[in-house]
Amino acid sequence: MTTHNDCELALRKAVRELQAVPAIQISVGELEDEAPSDLSPAQVENAIREEFGTNLPQSVTQCSVAYEHISYHWWIDHSEGSVSGEFNLRPPCTCLPAIPPSAEWVMSDSERELSDQFLLFDDFPQGGTDPYVALRLESDTRSPEIWYHATECGPLLLDLDYCTYLRTLAITKGALGWHFLFADISLKQADFRSYINELKGMLAVFPELFPEYDYTSLQQRLEARL
Repeated sequence: MTTHNDCELALRKAVRELQAVPAIQISVGELEDEAPSDLSPAQVENAIREEFGTNLPQSVTQCSVAYEHISYHWWIDHSEGSVSGEFNLRPPCTCLPAIPPSAEWVMSDSERELSDQFLLFDDFPQGGTDPYVALRLESDTRSPEIWYHATECGPLLLDLDYCTYLRTLAITKGALGWHFLFADISLKQADFRSYINELKGMLAVFPELFPEYDYTSLQQRLEARL
């Protein structure tokens, strides 16, 4: 199993970039200090097969990282407000399956059936929010769908595969609301105002803080949803 692949290197680099900016306040997480997983690949594979009746496809395993848990939470103040971000990754290849929290009282039958196929791999406990991100594991699927479950709108299919999710996470640093940029959704409703402010802040501040990255496509995605 590949451990130090492009996705892991990108995440490590993202952490170093956050640490290198004095204005960024970091409250949780040190990727460099996380202990590698002591679970064997067979243990993880058996647990996933027992829970979902299928195995992780190569499109996921090729992006494996060596850690069982990677958590980071940060914020930065700027001239017009603040920007915050968080990721709480549970790499599917190196940790036991995490099942999304139950919310059957607000779920339709179709949403409940969908969530039964969800393998949670990212959530946001430090921000005190309920959203999570999951792989949809179906039999014989080569590239599992990525779903973002948000309190405001329920499950949203993201225009990302697992490897692209990790690479985009490294660019956005987990800025609040970035997932909406890859969902088929309008952000015009009042419920999304705080997310819009955070995203606008990220796109105003990050090009200066992290000039190596091109944020043009993310800006275009935001504009298309306003």
